[in-house]
Amino acid sequence: NQLGYRASRHGIQEGDLNSKGGRQQLFKTLLESRPQHVWFSPTCGPWCAWSFLNESQSIAGFQHVQEQREQHLYQLALGLVLYKFQCIHQRHLHWEQPARSLMLKTPYLYEVAQGTYKANFDMCQVGGMRDPQNQKLFKKGMEIHTTSQQLYLQFNGRKCNKQHDHQPLEGNTIHKGVSIRRTAFSENYTRKFARSLAQVL
Repeated sequence: NQLGYRASRHGIQEGDLNSKGGRQQLFKTLLESRPQHVWFSPTCGPWCAWSFLNESQSIAGFQHVQEQREQHLYQLALGLVLYKFQCIHQRHLHWEQPARSLMLKTPYLYEVAQGTYKANFDMCQVGGMRDPQNQKLFKKGMEIHTTSQQLYLQFNGRKCNKQHDHQPLEGNTIHKGVSIRRTAFSENYTRKFARSLAQVL
């Protein structure tokens, strides 16, 4: 919006997508605004590399991760519907996940995985993401499954140049005087990344 374009957000404040009412509001917005691009960022926790490690530790850990994935299956189903909706109208969908996420490897999303380009990049190069306490860069590998070749070409392959130290995504840091998990802090997009993305879109 600041760049002079038009965008709207559907987050938890606009309607919980786990509820019928929240999904109705989302599709009302889609039908009314007919966006050229939909950026979809579902919960990554149950599908990330850490979850893979946790489920391999014990039977209880495996069951816990499986339960979490079942609770979030509605997000995968919603993403598939959004993908088909955008494709039918010859518009674009961009599905964001951290690198090594297992989400797009599930059989449910085979159609999405086959019908999109997968852009891989590191946030230390694209977003300039830093730890707020020690200012070290987070590497944070990312992948975007996108129907847009232009977006794919803009971001894919922009990997770390190995000319700086990284802060591992573990433990806590201090942001605005408050302790926060580094993994939680890194879920927010940097201004640099958001502007780069908006300019491509």
